[in-house]
This record gives sequence, C-alpha cells and structure tokens, in this order.
Amino acid sequence: MKKIRLLAVISAIAVMISLYLFINDKSQKEKEQMVEYKTIIIANSDISENTVITEDMLTKINIPSEGVHVDTVLELDEALGKMTTTKIYAREPILNTKLIDKDESGTALGLAYILPDGLRGMSVDVEYSSGVSSMLKVGNRVDILYNGLVSYNVKSGGENIVLSQPFTTLLLQNIKITALDSNLNTDGIKVSDSKVAYMTVTLELSPQDSVKLAYGIKNGSVFLTLRPQGDYEWVETTDIVLDDIVDKAKIIESIKSYYEN
Repeated sequence: MKKIRLLAVISAIAVMISLYLFINDKSQKEKEQMVEYKTIIIANSDISENTVITEDMLTKINIPSEGVHVDTVLELDEALGKMTTTKIYAREPILNTKLIDKDESGTALGLAYILPDGLRGMSVDVEYSSGVSSMLKVGNRVDILYNGLVSYNVKSGGENIVLSQPFTTLLLQNIKITALDSNLNTDGIKVSDSKVAYMTVTLELSPQDSVKLAYGIKNGSVFLTLRPQGDYEWVETTDIVLDDIVDKAKIIESIKSYYEN
C-alpha cells in the first residue's frame, strides 16, 4: 500500500512538473511571437571615414524593433553610394547621421566632397579681362589659352644667338568651373549684388592637366575663354605667332618709308 501511495505521489509530482514546463514553454513561445523584429543594415567590417559605401561592406540582420535607433538604415539603397562622415566599426548598425550624399551635401562640407573621383581642384588667379569680365558662374566650362615664349638658336657671324618668339596656344579645353573665390554655389557670384568681382577661379582638372596649367601659369600667362552652356566638343586650333597676325615685312617697309621721307 505504501509503495502504491509513493508511486502515486511521484506520478503526481511528475505530472505537475510536466504541466509546469509545458505551460512555461507555451508562455515563452507566446512572448517570442509577440516580439516584433525589424531588418536593419550593419557593417560587415570596419569602414573608414570618408569612404563611399558599396554593397559588399554591408549585411542585413533582424533585431527586436524596440532596439532599433530612429536613424538606423533599414534598406541597402539608403546607404549605397553615400560617404561616411566618421569611422563605422564591424557589426555596428549603419546610421543616417553618419552618412552624407555628396551631391546634396557636398557644398556645405567643402570642395573635397564634390570633386569627382580622379579629378583635382586647382585655383587660378584672374584679372577682370582674363576672367571673362566677372561673368563666369560655377558649372560653366572654359577653354584656357596660354601665352608664352619659345626660344631658339640661330647662327650669325659665327656666333650662336638665342632668340625668343612669343606665341599663343589653346592649352586646355572643356574645363569645368567648380568655385569662384570660395563660393561653391551653382548660382555663382552676383557681382551686381556683392560689388566685388572674383579674383580666383577654381577648376576641375585631371592630374596631368593640373601639371600643364601650373607650368603655363609659372612660365607665361593664361586667359579663360567661356564656352556656350552645353558645348562639350573638342576643337582643333593652330598655335599663333606674330607672323600669323600681321605682315611684318609690310610694317617694316612702312616704317622705313616713314623715316626716309
């Protein structure tokens, strides 16, 4: 009889434990089902500051909605192509506050954020005439003329004489203006409002064209010529020397005739 009672008690305890575990497990599952999850975007690995985001840098994970920051990026398209403003660490959620759109925010952050990849910003000092009478605007395109001297040797009376010939050439074509003085706005500077003409023009140049322009500025003079808006065609020109502009022989003959008379 005692054994039967003992078995009954043990069975009852086992049933109670099983019932408790069942109820507890069911309750836990119900709680889990009640929790809402959101898909967020995180970094696969460390992403340095000033880095343009690409798809291989990111991954998606699901976390409870209550833990999602209001500025968290939820879709890949929200981050792709944007630039980081600070370092982002591996597995860190991507926040919109740590990204910028170069096209929309670049002017507020400076020239480095709006220059296209592979190009350089270079400023040129201009005067009223060489800067197209202060009528340039950011976004216009210009050609650049270079005035210089070419030296050559001639023999006269058994001696070598060094002569110099002035010339003008079309140095660069279809160069975009990215700033006037420190103004990056696409409207440019309204001289009638500011009463001050710009003194420098900043251009978008390839590294090689930067070298050409630096040499031209150092060893001669440059003039900017404004292109019609939308004109991107390459034009063929020939270099010009004095003989191409005037008939020197005729001028010399006129001078001689003047003094002889």
